[in-house]
Amino acid sequence: VDSQTATSAEVESNANTVESGVTERLDFMEWPPPKFALFLTGRQHGYIEPCGCTGLANQKGGLARRHSVLEQVRKLGWPTVTLDIGNQVRRFGVQPQVKFQTTIQALRQMKYDVIAFGPDDLRLSTGELIFAMVGDGGNTPFTSANVDVIGVVPTFQIIAAGGHKVGVTTVLGDSHHERVASDELTVTPSVDALRGIWPELESASCDLYVLLAHASIEESQALARAFPRFDVVVPAGGAGEPTYHPEPIGESDAVLVQVGTKGMYV
Repeated sequence: VDSQTATSAEVESNANTVESGVTERLDFMEWPPPKFALFLTGRQHGYIEPCGCTGLANQKGGLARRHSVLEQVRKLGWPTVTLDIGNQVRRFGVQPQVKFQTTIQALRQMKYDVIAFGPDDLRLSTGELIFAMVGDGGNTPFTSANVDVIGVVPTFQIIAAGGHKVGVTTVLGDSHHERVASDELTVTPSVDALRGIWPELESASCDLYVLLAHASIEESQALARAFPRFDVVVPAGGAGEPTYHPEPIGESDAVLVQVGTKGMYV
């Protein structure tokens, strides 16, 4: 469902659109009630407003529209687990700092359960990251198995939804580690980090395990095979349009779910 949708009428209109034979009906308002819903987003890259692509029909994304979609899901009474793969900004400097703080404030208002780090997020100053994580004095949604910011980042989250437990952790893919230059950040290899936290995560006996991997599709698939208890893996890899259905991962029981680029999709 693209986050261009703002009203029920627009949802109905969008639902009847077929994209090159790939999509089926996407009118989630007519889906049967689930035990709980995963609401997956990410790779905003600084696009707080719609992406600005040519043509009105391509004006997708924006935090306000995302909030609108999320509110529609919640009004259906579905228990919702909200997860973001990260990379809220691109580049670094004053403007990305303002966009980062604005975005995190918005995600807190939307009550996001877990936010991962993208490599561009980690180019901001440690002070900016800490302020975003603990700015309201509450528990931080930022989570990472392999990125530590002076000891304040939890390695995983257990989320209650509809009488079920969802275990979620995130990793920054090894191919991105060289972009993290701060001495105040500690980054460990993904496999080592997941191997270290898995016993505790497994002992929580969750009904569903989700891995947010800010990594290529290939690296994310390899992690799914190395840790077969994950049910859903959300990668940051892949350019352009995402696939519209979960993709089976060979040699694994997990499925891969892409979120696209520029915050255009949910």
